[in-house]
Amino acid sequence: MSTEEAFSPIAYPSLRDPERERLEAESRVRGHAAGYAAGLREAAAHAAAVAERAEEERLAAARAAAVRIEAALGVLRSAASALTAASVPVIDSVEDAITAAAFELAEAVIGYELADGGNSTRSIVARALNAPLPFAVHTVRLHPGDLARLTAAGVCPPEVQLIADPALAAGDAVAEYADGFLDARIGSAVARVRAALAGGGA
Repeated sequence: MSTEEAFSPIAYPSLRDPERERLEAESRVRGHAAGYAAGLREAAAHAAAVAERAEEERLAAARAAAVRIEAALGVLRSAASALTAASVPVIDSVEDAITAAAFELAEAVIGYELADGGNSTRSIVARALNAPLPFAVHTVRLHPGDLARLTAAGVCPPEVQLIADPALAAGDAVAEYADGFLDARIGSAVARVRAALAGGGA
């Protein structure tokens, strides 16, 4: 028989406490739930803070955009006012040029209509004789070419004297009566119309 003693582990009896284990389990569950709830609250607070910052940034960006838009509109209004101020004299000048061209065209058309032909030449004398005057016309001065056409056509009115006047343009006539004369020139008539229109628009 061996002289060495044999050793074996000591087995301690299990001392379980079911109530304690239940309480510990409940405590662990409550701790987990409390931690989860705290995490949710923290996440919600963080999300709210992020949303608030985003809203503030959006409002700031909107205000900045409104300022930029208003500044751009101000520049546009100033430019439009300057353009209008600069355009008015130009428009007036263009209107004057158009009016002058219209009168020149009218003179050219009238002059062309009276330039040739017996009927046209007779209308020159008729224009001078038919003017409303308190005295009878005794002399009508005409362009030499117009007088020559009237003479050739044999339509010289016997009640007046027709005189050639090289100073008159073709189609013009000046009727003379006892106390004065009537300017029946085309250019003078157009000038009177031009002056009347200019006076009416002033």
